[in-house]
Amino acid sequence: MRRWRKGRARVQVGPAFPGLLAGAVLLGLLAGSLRADIVSSGNIFLDANADGAAEVALTASGLGIGTTSPSTNLHVLGNAYITVNVGVGTASPKSTLEVSGTMGMTPQSISTNTALSGNSIVLADTSGGNLLVSLPAASSYAGRTYRIKKMSSSNKLWVTGGGNIDGSSMLTLTTVTAGFPSLEVVSNGSQWYILSISGSNTNDSGNGLLGWWRLDDASSSATAADSSGLGYDGTLKSGAAFAGNVGVIAGALGLDYSYHRHFSHSANVNTSKGTIAHWAKPRDLSSLPHLIFYQSSGNGNNNYNGFGDPTNMIEMHTGTYTTSKWCFFLQNGSSSNSNTVTLLSTTTPVAGRWDHMVTTWDLSSNAIKLYVNGALETTGSLANINGSYTPSYRVVGENGANFTTGANRGWDGELDDVRLYDHALTAEEIGVLYSSR
Repeated sequence: MRRWRKGRARVQVGPAFPGLLAGAVLLGLLAGSLRADIVSSGNIFLDANADGAAEVALTASGLGIGTTSPSTNLHVLGNAYITVNVGVGTASPKSTLEVSGTMGMTPQSISTNTALSGNSIVLADTSGGNLLVSLPAASSYAGRTYRIKKMSSSNKLWVTGGGNIDGSSMLTLTTVTAGFPSLEVVSNGSQWYILSISGSNTNDSGNGLLGWWRLDDASSSATAADSSGLGYDGTLKSGAAFAGNVGVIAGALGLDYSYHRHFSHSANVNTSKGTIAHWAKPRDLSSLPHLIFYQSSGNGNNNYNGFGDPTNMIEMHTGTYTTSKWCFFLQNGSSSNSNTVTLLSTTTPVAGRWDHMVTTWDLSSNAIKLYVNGALETTGSLANINGSYTPSYRVVGENGANFTTGANRGWDGELDDVRLYDHALTAEEIGVLYSSR
């Protein structure tokens, strides 16, 4: 047959039938311009791109789209775009996809830390230890859903988002009264949202948080909202301002030490045990130490900077040291009789680069540890430190009370996701916190 016209025809295709003509027949069928019965004693392939690789195949096993080896009656490898209702088990579908009967989905079973991709149902076995499940970037998968089920009452299951999950950077699935906890989320193209959940703490308040400032607030806001659930909102001072979509996790807080920009709060960590964690990106690493988290029981005299206070006091701070290292400093005593602990990182801060710094301490074991970007870098001893005191000053980005007259040791750069805990996080928990960015 040399000429094809709209109508109905019967075409017989043998093994030696030219592939071009077979492709034309199948193309006409798919385009709706040709109605024909095709009788073939061999396979039919369609190479629409004329590149030697067929995109459609009709074999004895079925019709393959995106594959030349279909394993079922209809085998689609890749995306499918359907503009009409499709019925499975019914000839009169009322919805875009209507299934009359059962429908099966193959779950992905995991027992190690896993970054999710293609499988929508995940069964997580935590019997052998804590697990971290990482969702892909929400911005790349609008409309995608995942269902995650914890399969054991033992240990923890952490879920982190490629973009926040209902505003949280990490969820912890814990044991419920009946059965094991589960989570279902969907992406709207910017972050993940919870459709259903059981046995979870969405804001980590049950994990010993004393304060959690995400620093994702609106640019016009003068308040750093506390996400711990304890109400320790911070108050921005001296022109400190939020900036959207520049942080490690959404927004960030921009500070400038020359203007003493910072925020104050009323949360309190004790030297008996605790954790301070934050992301920091320095802009200027010159001059004096630049402080991030600061807490002290000093008297706040006009020249107060925390290092030479004449009273018996305790002070702790994080930041960068004069040797251009990340630093944790703890001082106990007075200017004439002071015990100090100083931890310096092995990692060198770089202007314009985000680093994650975590310090943990526990007086019961006299242990203090400094982590940078999820890795333990330095340890020390708390043998001479008193663990009981009430701080007079609690600030982020500065170093005391009388900032304009005291030493200028404020932070110069950006901060993100500042957290305080009432206990020393484990190395594994710190790794999860770092990975949840």
